[in-house]
Amino acid sequence: MSYEFYEWQARFGREGLTYGLRSELLELLKPYVALRSPIRLPEATEATSQEPASMQDLVDWEIVLGGTEAHEALKDLKNDQKWEAALLELLPNLTSLLLDALDLMRQLEGADDRSDKSYWHQPSIAEHSQNQKFRDWTALIDLTRDAFQATLKSDANRARAEVQRWLDCPYPLFRRLVFYAATETNLFSAHLALEWLLLDDGWWLWSVETEREAIQLLVKLAKIISTTDESLLLSAITRGPPRSMFTAGLDEEKFSRLSEREIWLRLSKYSAASSKKLGGEVADVLANLSAKYPDWRLALDESDEFPVWMGEPEDWYKRETSPVEIEALQDWLLIDREEGVNDNWSDRCKEDFDVAISALVHLGQKGKWPTRRWRTALQVWSDQTFVEKSWDKLHDVLSGAPDGEIKALAQPMSWWLQVVGKVFTKGVGQFHDLIRRLLQTQADEPFEPGKDPLFKAINNPVGQATDALFRWWYRQELEDNQGLKAEPKGIFTLLCNRKIEGYRYGRAILASNLIPLFRVDRVWTERNLLQALDWNVGIEEARSAWSGFLWAPRLYLPLFAAIKSQFLDTVNHYAILGESASRYANLLTFVALESSEPFTKRELALVTAQLPGEGLDRCAQSLVQGLDSAGQKQAEYWKNRVRPYLKEIWPKSKEAHSRAVSNAFTRLCMKAGEAFPDAVSTVRPWLSNAMQGDVTLHQFRETGFAKRFPDDSLTFLDAVIGERSLYLANDLNASLHDILQERPGLQSEPRFQRLARYARQVGG
Repeated sequence: MSYEFYEWQARFGREGLTYGLRSELLELLKPYVALRSPIRLPEATEATSQEPASMQDLVDWEIVLGGTEAHEALKDLKNDQKWEAALLELLPNLTSLLLDALDLMRQLEGADDRSDKSYWHQPSIAEHSQNQKFRDWTALIDLTRDAFQATLKSDANRARAEVQRWLDCPYPLFRRLVFYAATETNLFSAHLALEWLLLDDGWWLWSVETEREAIQLLVKLAKIISTTDESLLLSAITRGPPRSMFTAGLDEEKFSRLSEREIWLRLSKYSAASSKKLGGEVADVLANLSAKYPDWRLALDESDEFPVWMGEPEDWYKRETSPVEIEALQDWLLIDREEGVNDNWSDRCKEDFDVAISALVHLGQKGKWPTRRWRTALQVWSDQTFVEKSWDKLHDVLSGAPDGEIKALAQPMSWWLQVVGKVFTKGVGQFHDLIRRLLQTQADEPFEPGKDPLFKAINNPVGQATDALFRWWYRQELEDNQGLKAEPKGIFTLLCNRKIEGYRYGRAILASNLIPLFRVDRVWTERNLLQALDWNVGIEEARSAWSGFLWAPRLYLPLFAAIKSQFLDTVNHYAILGESASRYANLLTFVALESSEPFTKRELALVTAQLPGEGLDRCAQSLVQGLDSAGQKQAEYWKNRVRPYLKEIWPKSKEAHSRAVSNAFTRLCMKAGEAFPDAVSTVRPWLSNAMQGDVTLHQFRETGFAKRFPDDSLTFLDAVIGERSLYLANDLNASLHDILQERPGLQSEPRFQRLARYARQVGG
């Protein structure tokens, strides 16, 4: 999981789209290529000596983003008015990022002008249940679409201009976006939309790459198109798809059937949407095809508009209805069915709660436990609407459930208990007993840390049961040094048994709550939990514990005094921290900025110097975040925190001089307020690699520093802008003009002359 997205979202909620947050978001959304060795089947090993036929034979690749879990992390912003305003500003950037992603695919032979397989990863540009969001990069499609809609509300001309830009992009995905815009808005005339649909000899009308959006546009045109344009469109449809769209080896009989199916589908869609009946030759074509293939019907769920559909369409019409009487429902629940059978049990749990829960309770009291039905019910009743009343009715019957059933229901039950822990008021004993029993069923399960042990923990029954207990505990009246009561102390102690590997998921959750535990019961925490942070005790144990602690760490001095050596030693294991590594670098920077005991500056400097390049990059970003959060006291924060850090902690080696560091230090200067001159003087040696692009100069222009600090601004610009920089001239010219207005004598400076010459060269 990418915690950076969630951190960004939290800061955005407080600050809005600042320059810094804009830049960070674009970095998180930047597409990259992840490379892996190709999967080779055993029967293919004999051919390994042959020349590779394609890029896929050489390497397995995937498009990823700078941050992960983008869909999940950004979904909560949907109804945020500030986010909608931000999207208005981000639309051009999002289009560019999407184009970058497809350009990367092209380089790896995964996309070209006619095919990019985007329909496979994102079946619909509009929101649709078929969009499974398995690939992070498809978040760029959703964001571009949402940004277009936000722009449309505010500035129709800008929205129209962006669609024109999409038309110039070579990939089918952008054609789909164009069709979406023409369908969902009234920005474009029906005639223009028809021209787009019939471009390239009608290729996009028939291509599977654009099928969903093309048919949706066709349906809209059927309602608004002129008589002349209708004749043109229907003529194109009756001609059918070009033979060149199909493989050369396809026999004519199959080609004929496929072509007739595509013609029938489009004519049927058009006819169903049109306000008038088809006539003449077109009506005859549709009638003849319908008679030839009497089984062809338009799908009620529009599944026939998708080249790929998750699940067979006909299965969705076969829906079994559960009985409404409790006794009949009990019998129905006990009937053994295949997993794939579609019925309304989930709806029954939502809409007829009393009947559904009574049926399960009665069966449980008789010793009958339809496991699959319980799984569904617990998932439904984990919703806030049902959780408290479901606990009131279930805690007694679940306490009597066999161990085998508790094990079979561990996953949905742990989800349910997490929500129960936040609200229940009676049955505390049963709550603790259920957690103990659930944990017992997992005692022999293996531990699989993955790239992010905490992510594994929060999705594992042990981790979820542990979190459920914390949710209950935090509702008690907690005080420093009051000590843990019998419960949760007993369960927490059980989880700290390092001999039980499967409980490590729980220990990761314990570590994520380390500060409250330490404050409430220091003796217990030191005796049972702190050893999990010791790398000498066990590498995997410490990795999991640090993954938990670094989830949302805070600086609590008594705790850091107790874990000082473990904290400093963690830098030696940075490479295996995975997703937590950047948060360790962030915390290390924060500790150093605070200049707090028990660490000496020398210790912190030595540890910081041991960080790899990516860790130092993160430290530099943390400095920017710290200075940015200082608000009106940025100059003071620079003087008392950031500058001492740079002079006493920050490494002076070449390894600390990366492009990311240069970019971060460029932003440091621009956020230093009245301390801008001192910031430029301090970080000048690190600015030469900055490559932030036009955003940097635009942001610098908005600071007004060129007028307030002309000499230092010239030094700054001279350092940032190299010979191969990619800046537009307008912002640079404006800054040079402001500098010259305040200090005319600087015009003779070689630095000024170089920048002015550069501005002319790039079109100023």
